[in-house]
Amino acid sequence: MRRSHVYLEELLRPHVLGWAAWRAARGKRDQPDVQRFFESLDQELLALREDALSGAFPFRPMNRFLIHDPKTRSIEAPCLRERVLHHALA
Repeated sequence: MRRSHVYLEELLRPHVLGWAAWRAARGKRDQPDVQRFFESLDQELLALREDALSGAFPFRPMNRFLIHDPKTRSIEAPCLRERVLHHALA
């Protein structure tokens, strides 16, 4: 199998991050943190890109919640900013 080189700058282009933001927010648009993120989308994506390219990306605590179907489980999910980065890199 032949490898192709993909650079981080290519994965973090503004249009890729915009697409990733819409994918990460799918089904969550009525949540307050998602609405705040999209109110200043351009600034958020620019800050996200700069942090990721500089290597100083601040990871935030995971959101923890319980589900009860069919038994009680504790779920941890990343914040929206990290989900956007996950979608951009996937």
